[in-house]
Amino acid sequence: MFIQQAEEGVDTAQIDTFLQNSGLHKTELAELLSLDPKTLENYRKKDKHLDTLRSELLLKLVDLFALGQEVLGDKESFRTWLTLAAGEFEGAAPWQLLSTVTGVGEVHDQLTRIAYGYTV
Repeated sequence: MFIQQAEEGVDTAQIDTFLQNSGLHKTELAELLSLDPKTLENYRKKDKHLDTLRSELLLKLVDLFALGQEVLGDKESFRTWLTLAAGEFEGAAPWQLLSTVTGVGEVHDQLTRIAYGYTV
């Protein structure tokens, strides 16, 4: 189902829901999706779907933000954690990894380790 949804493209309703649930601003999401904020806004105005690769990334971000909020308690705590430099990411903040599916996977793995009590 995930693959099919990515192939069909994420619609603007899903984008709006993610923005609301994540607390991200449109410009932050545009940055992660490698889009100009105006382009993202045009997608929303025209009810255009994201392409497959950006859809996959957004779907992975949706999953990551849900996990992060569950593990760290709320979206504010998760958003703060995303900005903290971490040795696990060679000194980079997790936020810096979120523009690729691989990076989202690395951050997801780290949250899973935290959830299961592994030392971080």
